[in-house]
Order: sequence, then C-alpha cells, then structure tokens
Amino acid sequence: MRYCRFLTSLVFIVLLSVVTLSACGKQGFTDYHNEQWGYSIKYPYSWKLEVSTDGKVCVGTAPSKKGSFRIDVVEKLSAHDAAQRWLMSIGTAYKEVVMLENKPATDKFWDWYLAYEYDTEFYGTFHGEAFFKQVGDRVYKIDTLAEKTLYEKYPFPTILSSLKLTKK
Repeated sequence: MRYCRFLTSLVFIVLLSVVTLSACGKQGFTDYHNEQWGYSIKYPYSWKLEVSTDGKVCVGTAPSKKGSFRIDVVEKLSAHDAAQRWLMSIGTAYKEVVMLENKPATDKFWDWYLAYEYDTEFYGTFHGEAFFKQVGDRVYKIDTLAEKTLYEKYPFPTILSSLKLTKK
C-alpha cells in the first residue's frame, strides 16, 4: 500500500513537471527561410508566424497580440515609392495616422525609414517603424508595430538585424 502511494505521488509529480514546463514554452529565437523570395529572419520562438500563399507577406505576432512584425516583398517599385504606398495603406486602414519620420535610412543596410503612430478605438495608440531595402527591382520591407507604451519591450532590433538576403 505504501509503495502504491509512493508510485502515485511520483507519477503526479512527473505529470505536474511536464505540464509546468510546457506552460513556460520554449525560449529564444527560431529561423524562417523564404527560398522563393530570397531572405531569412529570426523571430521569437513563442510568436505565431503566418505566410501568404504566394510567400510575399510574412507576419509574426507576439502571444500578447500587442506586438508584431510584417515582411513584404514588393516588385518594380523603389524603396521610397514602396514606403509612400505603405503609408497610404496604413492611412486607409486607420483614419488618423501621424507620420513621425519619412526619410532615407541612416543605417548602412536599409534604404528608407518610416515611423508612424495611430490610435485605435479599443486598444490605444500604436507605434510603428518600417524599414525598406532595395535590391534590384525588388524591395524588402519590415514593419514593426506595437502598442506605443510597450514598443521598446519587444525584440524588434534583434528581428531587424537578423534579416539576411540570400541569392535567388
């Protein structure tokens, strides 16, 4: 009888440990490679990643759903024109977009930079930054977005710096 209780307790402890470790989730970053459009990126393991059927759009969303990044591959536009179109599309979706910056990037890798904010009815103010890289007739855009008060808490610098363009 005593052995049976010990065994039951041991099984309970093992199951509790498994459930606890599963709830914590895996930490760190994982890789996404887009062979079709020639890039790879690292993003937090706990984030949900969705890719469009044509592979041109990739969206990573934080578990809180208050932070995300979006990669678009645009063809036959300059980085500047792609930035202006992105700004127009945000303005169409959210009526009052405040443009904070819209200029050539100061970073050596990126060609154009946008910073903007907009208010939502239920979720408050969001801050976004979009970075554009021109490669031939193709533009790679990464847009980072989060609730304004939380923006700095997300690993956007790591995600941005992990973008690698591969030969196609």
